[in-house]
Amino acid sequence: MSYSELGRRAGITAQSAQATVRQLEDRGAVERRTDPGRGRTAELHITATGQELLRAGRDAYDDAGAALERVLGKQRRQDLTGLLP
Repeated sequence: MSYSELGRRAGITAQSAQATVRQLEDRGAVERRTDPGRGRTAELHITATGQELLRAGRDAYDDAGAALERVLGKQRRQDLTGLLP
């Protein structure tokens, strides 16, 4: 997919999408496998490191949600998260 499409799906600019991909590559989270002559498209593949980062991010998200629920209660947490885009 193009960086423009990637950015659109993520709600960011194409330039930000390119910068994010570069940062993920630098961390070893993704590999870019783009054929020569493909212009501004990239075939990205998640690495084992990327899988670990995803798991850690999901765990942190779940932990934050559980902490909110402990403080607010289930219904108020659902109301709050329902307000988010």
